[in-house]
Amino acid sequence: MAFYRECLALLGERGDLRVVVDALEGAALTAAWHRPERAAQLLGAAEVMREQFGATFVVPADWAARERASAVVRAAPREQGFQAALSAGHGLTLASATAEVQVMSPPAGVVGEVDHEAANLSVREDQVLRLLVAEQPDRETAEKLCLSMRTVERHTSRIFANLGVRARAAAVSAALAAGLVEPDTPTTT
Repeated sequence: MAFYRECLALLGERGDLRVVVDALEGAALTAAWHRPERAAQLLGAAEVMREQFGATFVVPADWAARERASAVVRAAPREQGFQAALSAGHGLTLASATAEVQVMSPPAGVVGEVDHEAANLSVREDQVLRLLVAEQPDRETAEKLCLSMRTVERHTSRIFANLGVRARAAAVSAALAAGLVEPDTPTTT
């Protein structure tokens, strides 16, 4: 999030507007798992600005991230809440959307943004993470993966350390935001 705040502060309305809109959308995607209605507003603002400035092209990797975030944002409030927030975002000016990003901060428990490459999870840790995202208790995770509770706890601790978080909810948010797992991760191994 800090990267997007800095980018928007440096470029403002005088920078390359395609980059400004990309930063605005990136901030929305980062916020999606923590503040879904605000994310929907920022996505709405970015959508309108892309059309206004003729920057309708989206890189395929960005499109996939946008679709993942949109799915989470749509599921978090109700679909009507998503549409209302998206519509509200359509009315935001670039200055007001930028101001929204400037006041955003990560939720409690999230130390920083997760680098997908730096997460460096083992195959087993990835399996534990997927079950953690699926809200499986440690005991059920241990049973499904044929592990001891202590081993699951050790894997969970390593996941927390790699993601730079201290709590299960923060680990889930960080893993989703980094694209390590999909929001609808199946619980099978």
